[in-house]
Amino acid sequence: MTKTKFMHEHFRKLVQRLKKTLRLSASDKTHGVAATLSLDDLPEECISIIISFTSPLDACVLASVSKTFESAVKSDIVWEKFIPPEYESLISQSRDFSSKKELYFALCDESVLIDDGKKCLWIEKANAKRCIMLSEMKLSITWGNYPQSWQWIPDPQARFETVAELLGVCLFEIRGRINSCILSPRTRYSAYIVFRKTDICYGFENVAVEVVVGVVGQDLEESCPRYVCFDEATDEQFRWRDRGKNLVKPKRRKDGWMEIKLGEFFNEGGLLNYDEIEMVALENKQRHWKRGLIIGGIEIRPANIQCKPVSSGLENGLMFQMQRWEKDVSGGSSMGQKLGFDSRGKGIEEIVSRLSPFDELPEDCVSNIISLTSPRDACIAASVSRTLRLTVQSDSVWEKFLPAEYASLIHEWRVFSSKKELYFSLCEVPILIEDGQKSFWLEKASAKRCIMLSAKQLAITWGNSPQYWQWISIPESRFEKVPELLDVCAFEIHGSMNTQILSPRTHYSAYVVYKSRTGCHGFRDLPIQVGIRLVGQKPPKRFICFDESTDKIKKWAKRELMKSDEREDGWIEAEIGEFYNEGGLSLGCDEIELTKSQRLYFFFIGSEITSLSGLSNADNFIKEPMENNHDTKSSSGCGGGIVVLGPSPFDYLPEDCISSIISFTNPRDACVAATVSKTFELAVQSDMVWEKFLPRDYSSLVPQSRVFLSKKDLYFSLCHDPLLIEDGKKSFWLEKRSGKKCIMLSPKEMCITWVSSPQYWRWISIPEARFKEVPELLNVCWFEVRGRMSTRYLSPGTHYSVYIVFKTKDRCPGLGDSPVEVKVGLVGQELFQRFIRFVGPMDQRCGREMRVVTRPEEREDGWMEAELGEFFNEASCDDHVEVSVVEIKSPYWKSGLIIQGIEFRPRKKPVN
Repeated sequence: MTKTKFMHEHFRKLVQRLKKTLRLSASDKTHGVAATLSLDDLPEECISIIISFTSPLDACVLASVSKTFESAVKSDIVWEKFIPPEYESLISQSRDFSSKKELYFALCDESVLIDDGKKCLWIEKANAKRCIMLSEMKLSITWGNYPQSWQWIPDPQARFETVAELLGVCLFEIRGRINSCILSPRTRYSAYIVFRKTDICYGFENVAVEVVVGVVGQDLEESCPRYVCFDEATDEQFRWRDRGKNLVKPKRRKDGWMEIKLGEFFNEGGLLNYDEIEMVALENKQRHWKRGLIIGGIEIRPANIQCKPVSSGLENGLMFQMQRWEKDVSGGSSMGQKLGFDSRGKGIEEIVSRLSPFDELPEDCVSNIISLTSPRDACIAASVSRTLRLTVQSDSVWEKFLPAEYASLIHEWRVFSSKKELYFSLCEVPILIEDGQKSFWLEKASAKRCIMLSAKQLAITWGNSPQYWQWISIPESRFEKVPELLDVCAFEIHGSMNTQILSPRTHYSAYVVYKSRTGCHGFRDLPIQVGIRLVGQKPPKRFICFDESTDKIKKWAKRELMKSDEREDGWIEAEIGEFYNEGGLSLGCDEIELTKSQRLYFFFIGSEITSLSGLSNADNFIKEPMENNHDTKSSSGCGGGIVVLGPSPFDYLPEDCISSIISFTNPRDACVAATVSKTFELAVQSDMVWEKFLPRDYSSLVPQSRVFLSKKDLYFSLCHDPLLIEDGKKSFWLEKRSGKKCIMLSPKEMCITWVSSPQYWRWISIPEARFKEVPELLNVCWFEVRGRMSTRYLSPGTHYSVYIVFKTKDRCPGLGDSPVEVKVGLVGQELFQRFIRFVGPMDQRCGREMRVVTRPEEREDGWMEAELGEFFNEASCDDHVEVSVVEIKSPYWKSGLIIQGIEFRPRKKPVN
């Protein structure tokens, strides 16, 4: 009997034991015995085999469930599945490892030379994907064999024995090939060229190098060429070098080299499905001589993965890795590309073709669990095994994704072969409800409800006067008739809707949908005030413009002017605002009273409008659930998502087990998990969860006179009420969504030139300041402020942004209109330079500047702030971050600046 057959036979017996245990548990319940099956009662070998079908990241998370799981995760059965099958030929026989887990992390942290030293292989730590670097010996370099053009030199910092140094060429061409069978199957890969520059490097300034990545045998010219630049220029220089091309900048790596992304490709993989992948970098249009590059190789690694693991142990860097992957998953690609299913909901092709442990579980049990996820997760689950793929087709899964009242929404004459077909029909074909007054459909990825109000449900001033508006029929409209504007000098439109028809605990965006006819006039440079609010709340002011040619930056710098976008259906839409629909069960948000009877109000006031189709409410699933702009400052931190009513399979797990698992996530995910079931809601309230989100030294930060009912109350207190630490020289608080540490340095901790001279600076007390005294600039010609802080005060594995917080008097004479040079970086590393202004210019001079100057922004606390730069705090070591704000070039005397401090807080995620 082979090893594989033995493992499957062994696993079959273990599953039979598990089923017997489950039947005994069910029998106990039938006879009224309150017997609960603990996870520790499962056979350890069974747990190990099931975990081996997950990923290294999931294995490390599961190790926190219980002692039994922790022991099962350490088993060689688990980690041998994560290691390449040919691992014995990769490792030197002289090396000895105590376990397969130690061997796995050795392959992650230390690359291995293969193919006679021409390739380098290592494993991506979180998901065991293979990474490959091609040496310069595996590359085809034009003129590479001519010693007057290229030379091969040893480099102790390189992974290979030699590297290629460019001496002088006018035609620059590098090609590399790799067989995809050496890579992990069903994985999207990115290819990078790794290089360094010598002291004498020229010929690459203002030069765009064309790069292509594609499959050999296909026309590479049709494979989406990109353009890169080997010159390490600043952002401002790249702005004018771009010339309409998607120019990619080089990035500095942690190992001292630089890299440029050449492109991406998807490796289908499999024994009978592999290709030759070719990567090309070519510059043959500008025939001037080039010199000074050292090529280290071409690196191929899974897309969106950094060039080197963050830490030496996955357990230490797990939280940072999870946050990074959450940003990638919610990125800006279309949802169809993310999910891998077409309009009919066909799932991703099967990944696991052999027997899976899930194949032995009861189908109705698997269906019930999948139905508690989302359509997107269901389609991903279909790729695990044939059994899961068949289970996902079940009506019991898709009926949970349908609205409860779906039977009343569909015409009786329409027949669907399955609930899955009905679901995708509701996603792609909106239906009219309430006598044609509303259009209803579902968002495909999350099953969230979307609504469009018809113009008949809007209160349009003069809408019934035919000399001002006329009602017409348009074939491409969803509704029978839409209003067309004929001629008005002013208009006002209101709309209202009950939130009960929308999905609960969801961030929504509202859009006005319209078209313009030939001869449309009166909208040039005209801001239309719009707003959206819940009853009893004040709507935030926002402005849109129906003229797409309006210059947003120059004309309306002090207003948030939202420009229109063309939709796929041929109409145009403009976003008028956002709101959070609480709905459903309460999570203890006492400051918010959102019930099913509350109504939404839309309004926009302006001068003219053309043909109006309606107001479209589209679910914005990319929004973070805790990013709420509607005064939802509550200590509960409500999350978003679908509320699951009724019993859940997870309810049978011990509450302390659920709390322990949730404590390894973050505050945002904990609030979302609270919506799964009542058991999860109670588990999230546990001190075990929120104590993990608090700093380790929280007991020394909070005054003993303050008493909190729970660790949760303490957490939100640290988010809303900053504390003074170190004798009042620093202000400390937590970011609510992630629990990351934030710090503000007081001016007493800074080095300010001439601050001790009362004729130049004076120390004053301001009630709204966090610190006892702040400095006010009286009169200097040499303005210099520097600050330094240890990174141990900050959260590890986090990108931080740095801001100077200040106020100005009389537009800060001599300093307000002048660009001020600022730098931020870790001590011992290169400090990145940028420019800021303390006061925005009154004229348009900054629009003609060649460099980018950051403008100040007003904060909610009434102060102003300007971003100085960013840095990455890799670990909790005692590094120091340095900040400088200097203006010594202008001969004018400067005054009128009040500095509150320098603030360090986690960088905001880019919104796609």
